[in-house]
Amino acid sequence: MSFAAVPEAAAKIREAVGETGLDVLCNNAGVMASKEVGTMPCSGARWERYHQTKLANLVFTLALRDRVVTAGSKVKVMVAHPGVAATELQVHSVSDGGMSGGVANLIVSQTAEDGALGILMSCCDPAVQSGGLYGPGGQGLKGMAKLLPAAPEEKLADEASRTLLWEASEEATGGKFAI
Repeated sequence: MSFAAVPEAAAKIREAVGETGLDVLCNNAGVMASKEVGTMPCSGARWERYHQTKLANLVFTLALRDRVVTAGSKVKVMVAHPGVAATELQVHSVSDGGMSGGVANLIVSQTAEDGALGILMSCCDPAVQSGGLYGPGGQGLKGMAKLLPAAPEEKLADEASRTLLWEASEEATGGKFAI
């Protein structure tokens, strides 16, 4: 997938939701330690790129939260992560040489269903906090979902970073985001 697919996906979503709009938008995606494929404007080692994409999710979420608040909207904006979950992403990363397989991975992983708990919490729990990061609260990036501490990531998501990513995202998608 490339950035060129974004406008097409947005049009399909607009068509599907019609006048009612979206109820939930959960920022979760990241590039999982895959080989360099040239569809993304970030470079570096696999895990560095992965960390960059996850940080970008948080920065964009906070930028969106700021704009929603400024607009006076009651919309809540959250970000979630699954921790280490035994999914096809793990299988692909192992087969692609991005991570080791074996027993250690099985020990630190949780099920795909448990990995979805942070996403479900951020989408369905009326008590979630706008701008919050939800994910597993246990040792080793697994366990029951909860609101996670913002630091140190939020320190990296200063206003300049939020503005820079927001503007780069609009440029990459070829449009202005209406709030």
